[in-house]
Amino acid sequence: MKRFIALKILGIIWIPVVFVIWQVLKGSPDWVELYYSQGFYPVLIKNISAISSVFSFALHEVVVIVLIVVVLFLLFLDYKLNEGWLHKLHGGFLSLLSVSGWIYFLLVFMWGLNHLRHPIEQIFELEESLTQAQQVEMVNYAIEQANTSSENMQINRVGVSLEQCENRPEPFEMLDKQVNQAMIAFLKEQALPPVKAAEGRYFIFSDLIRSMGIAGIYNPLIAQPAISSSLPASLQSHTLAHEYAHLNGFADEAAADLVAYASLWHSPSKQLRYEAWLSLIWQLGEVKHSNLNDAVKADINCIALNVKTFKEKNKGSVADSLLKPAVKAANDQYLKQSGHVDGIKRYAYGEQLALRYLYQKIKKQP
Repeated sequence: MKRFIALKILGIIWIPVVFVIWQVLKGSPDWVELYYSQGFYPVLIKNISAISSVFSFALHEVVVIVLIVVVLFLLFLDYKLNEGWLHKLHGGFLSLLSVSGWIYFLLVFMWGLNHLRHPIEQIFELEESLTQAQQVEMVNYAIEQANTSSENMQINRVGVSLEQCENRPEPFEMLDKQVNQAMIAFLKEQALPPVKAAEGRYFIFSDLIRSMGIAGIYNPLIAQPAISSSLPASLQSHTLAHEYAHLNGFADEAAADLVAYASLWHSPSKQLRYEAWLSLIWQLGEVKHSNLNDAVKADINCIALNVKTFKEKNKGSVADSLLKPAVKAANDQYLKQSGHVDGIKRYAYGEQLALRYLYQKIKKQP
């Protein structure tokens, strides 16, 4: 009983303590970058991911279920141990507040402080924005690369109907290994510490989670990236790389997008490089660009068919009509509270950073 009360009190105390620490470190990005993001964090996540990789299935849904059970158990204890409805309600409220405090503490110290590291523009020297002409040039460059790559890497030969669209030719384990190795190699090249022990997974309830507007997720509590198995085959590699970027300490969504694109472009796998071009073209909305060849058009059309079919299939469901807007709003507020005033608009900014990265890379070529 005393231990239960002590844990409850400590959980509540964590809320103001962590808040104060966050406010103090907001003004010290150099310290966060050196001692946390490139020091303490990689070591911590290396050990946690080594444990989560033992399991052959995604742990995200398991964590949610366990958390619900713990909360219900604590509420049950408050109900049994307190007399009178006022004390029962008061005890239940404090239990919920305590659980929130513990989660807040764990998320911030196990990952969230990465939001306070150096901006991605500084890390990769991308502070200078592109002019409109330069942006058009980079879009054309991406399309040129996709067209060239598609000659050997085309995934879908026709892509007129969803039935003609192919699934991934290789098992997920191979995709996960290739994406992770590409991420590790790229970060080493940039003199940044990679996490090597992690393994990604497909969600257990892939369709349900995707219908909530979640394509992939990284859970710091288990150090495991996961994506939906129902995503278009061409987008799975970049989505998985995005979550691996989160695992490697890039908490900002735009930063994770950029690191995902860059690592795939640096991959020895021609297929991963091609899929990165496809993903960039899709996310930029350049699906009807006049320079796209027929092979790329077929692969892009299969992405569109998958998205359209999935949306129609889940339209009006509880997950789509209630949970999806709630997840979107919560994510938007979470990003804003973490210091990214643009909220979920940070996702779109990732593609702009990718174009900047391409421009800088091309300029440096002899």
